[in-house]
Amino acid sequence: MFVRMLCRQAQAGRARLGLALATVASGATVLAALLNLQVGIESKLARSFRSLGANAVLVSSAGQQGGLLEAGVLTRLGGHAEVTASVPYLYVVAEAERGRQTVPVVLAGTELDAARRTSPWWRLSGYWPSGARQAVAGSRVATVLGLQPGQAVRLQYGGRSLQLTIVGVITSGSAEDSQILAPLDAVQNLTGLVGRLSMVQIRLEGTPHQVESAAAALARELPPGVELRAVPELTQGEAALARRIRLLVAATLVLIVTLTTLGVLAALAALAADRRVQVGVMKALGGSQRLIFRLFLTEVILLTLAGVGAGWLAGLPLSQWMSRSVFGVPAGWHWTALAATAAAMLLASLLGALPLRRVGGQSPAEILRSERCSL
Repeated sequence: MFVRMLCRQAQAGRARLGLALATVASGATVLAALLNLQVGIESKLARSFRSLGANAVLVSSAGQQGGLLEAGVLTRLGGHAEVTASVPYLYVVAEAERGRQTVPVVLAGTELDAARRTSPWWRLSGYWPSGARQAVAGSRVATVLGLQPGQAVRLQYGGRSLQLTIVGVITSGSAEDSQILAPLDAVQNLTGLVGRLSMVQIRLEGTPHQVESAAAALARELPPGVELRAVPELTQGEAALARRIRLLVAATLVLIVTLTTLGVLAALAALAADRRVQVGVMKALGGSQRLIFRLFLTEVILLTLAGVGAGWLAGLPLSQWMSRSVFGVPAGWHWTALAATAAAMLLASLLGALPLRRVGGQSPAEILRSERCSL
């Protein structure tokens, strides 16, 4: 009997209920997409910030080892799973021959393949070095020395000389544009600084909190004279961006719930006006107030479940598209986002159903007298 009454109520008010269902479904679509995207936002940001290069560097403490590191410090990084990349550098100022003159240039010895992987934004004209005497020049150095891919340049340092073939010109928008990047072994042999490094750029994987914890653990294991310095522009910027995204999602959640409540309220207020006579007749025939409330509550819950289901099916592809467009990775299927969406939409529907509750609480005489109806 209860199910039959519920079906007749839904059929009689299908236009109003359809409008309320569309309101809940549209709100659930946007809310599900944002919540599903927001879950794990820090890990998604970490993947995006990974393309910005190293987020920490190892350098020599002031006054230690003439400002240079021992190459053995690289072995200390191997036991940490959070260290996903490490790029050693040795910087010296060498003299580059330009005709009969010499020009001072910054010569950076590094592991070129590792440097390329941690700096994917570098734009290369030519190709990447593959030999022990091949190098790439920054765009500013190439302009000053008139270098083109395929040309050779002779460098002098401390009475020694080194001839390199410039196979590519890079544009980085940073200090590398003013440097010549060459194989680390070649620069160490030229300078006599075998086994010495100026610094090591490292990439620590994880969220900002995980990066801070990993950096603290790594710093405790470093030998005396070696200092770990984080790159605050990356770690702090990543944390600040994550906070802003969470605040944006929270504000959007409040706005969507408010708008959904108003939409459901408008639809069900009209439905309540249509059902006044029906409720009055039911009460006059002996229907209890509890039964009427159960009918209304069941109707609202079913309406919410249908709207959340439709919204989730539409919101998940939207979340996938947003995640790929913004972060370059797909969004997963998070049940916590579904539960939060259902709870928010149920709250909005219950608040919007207040007109039905008011009608159910009126006496049959009051309802029928106001509608000027008689049995």
